[in-house]
Amino acid sequence: MRGPGGRANRGMYKPNQRRVKVDILATAGWVTGTMHVPLKTCLAAALNRKGQFVSLTDVLTDRCAPRLPFLAVRREAIMVVIPQEDELDRVASVQPGSFHGAIVRCYFAEAIAEGHTQVLDGLRVSDFLETNPGFIRLTGCDLTTQDGDRRAGASHVIVNTAHVLAVTEIAAAGEETEELTGATLALSVR
Repeated sequence: MRGPGGRANRGMYKPNQRRVKVDILATAGWVTGTMHVPLKTCLAAALNRKGQFVSLTDVLTDRCAPRLPFLAVRREAIMVVIPQEDELDRVASVQPGSFHGAIVRCYFAEAIAEGHTQVLDGLRVSDFLETNPGFIRLTGCDLTTQDGDRRAGASHVIVNTAHVLAVTEIAAAGEETEELTGATLALSVR
């Protein structure tokens, strides 16, 4: 059987996939689209795979722009991925070891994300992030951008630690925390 240009199709392996609708905060702004994730892979693991680009289908890059059938986003340009509520991971992400909950605040150049994460027992948050580069999951997350866009109470958000300028553990899970205010948005690296 021949494909485009007369080349032979060799029946490429394509694993069963599920569609995950996501909002992505990239260095150039917000992108909304659908990721195609292997059926038995959690979203954070799919984002941590090798490759320079993440493929999206049915994409909006701006509220006024026409919908695009396909867009490849450079993985290193992705700061935050927010799956839509009905698209939460149905695949458990199990890591070996004993973990404790922590509430962290991650500062980006033009945004702040605050939420719960799981940190390996015996490690500080900074040490945990050093040993887990790439994308990590925050649950019960509030995200605020410098332009005032606030997305509060997202069930989970995937954060690219390569874009985190600073991080702090603001409480152990279960402790009271202060609410994000405009004053906390003052941190900006130019």
